[in-house]
Amino acid sequence: MLNGNRDYDRHYKNEADRQVHYEAFVKSLKEINRANAEQPGTLFDINLFADYTEEENEHHLGFVEDKQRKKVDLYDFLHNLQN
Repeated sequence: MLNGNRDYDRHYKNEADRQVHYEAFVKSLKEINRANAEQPGTLFDINLFADYTEEENEHHLGFVEDKQRKKVDLYDFLHNLQN
């Protein structure tokens, strides 16, 4: 969030909302640092999504997991297709 409020024109509803997004930012920063350490030839950096919560990311990525669906093992699924 360092300069995120200025760089990405962030405005939070209240202090609680700011805190939620700050925690999301810290989580993203840890993930960025981990990815940079694991892949030295690639640079991961802070961007406008760094303070998004998981729910906000899911909304923007368009994927919403259906928690009601039964999880199926891929091997079993393919095996059943052949029979």
